[in-house]
Amino acid sequence: MREKGRAAIYLMAAVYLFSLACKMYGARMEHGGEDYALMIIFTVIFALFGIALTVFSVVLFKKYSSHGSANQKENALEDKGCEK
Repeated sequence: MREKGRAAIYLMAAVYLFSLACKMYGARMEHGGEDYALMIIFTVIFALFGIALTVFSVVLFKKYSSHGSANQKENALEDKGCEK
């Protein structure tokens, strides 16, 4: 259960980073000169980290979900008195 919580935190961080990137992209015209280039660079960085964290958290969810179902099957077999 702790691992799924960790994956959920990663997913929330990913959503935050991606939303921050979208807000920065929307506000890019308010800044000019060096600030404009810097905002574009960090928008791309935040968007990439957001996407990478989303993929990573989905992989973790799938990994821990498959382990959870395998553990449940083992417990069910033990309760019935069967061996693997």
